[in-house]
Amino acid sequence: MKNEKYGFKWIMARTKKCRPQTVAYIFFAICIPIIQLCFAYFMKMFIDIAVGNTENSLLTVALYCIAAIALYGVAVMVNSVLAKYIYGVTERELRKELMGVIITRKLTEISKQHSGKLTTILTADVQAVSSCFTAVAATFNNIGPGMGAVGPMCNFSQLSAVSKYVLMFDMLAGRLE
Repeated sequence: MKNEKYGFKWIMARTKKCRPQTVAYIFFAICIPIIQLCFAYFMKMFIDIAVGNTENSLLTVALYCIAAIALYGVAVMVNSVLAKYIYGVTERELRKELMGVIITRKLTEISKQHSGKLTTILTADVQAVSSCFTAVAATFNNIGPGMGAVGPMCNFSQLSAVSKYVLMFDMLAGRLE
């Protein structure tokens, strides 16, 4: 096996199959706060009409609010589906590459490990990389839980302190975008 450096280029090469979906995910992640701002503006208009400060139609503003809520729901749903798709494709590609590395290794190197222990270690490594990807995406977009080890049924408590600091920085950067 050739000596590869595992960095940004390596990640970009492994996620080539889901690049359009990643771009769409980022687009919807940017659209969600914009839709929320529009909804807040429409609610301000609604209150101005109720107080009597403006001449706009109450029905028109109510329809704008309903449209903003519907758009928000669709954007969140599409973003969630895209995140699950990207997670699945990334995990499948990592597993495929990992199995390729195992198959090309000499049998003597692999036979030193108990097969159950080796499988457990490899599966845990793939899930850890996939969970890290979704943890960064979840914290940067401030959408709550990620998937896998940081999914809705789990939390971030198993992560190291350094990982938590990086994710906190991601949350702050996501709020500043």
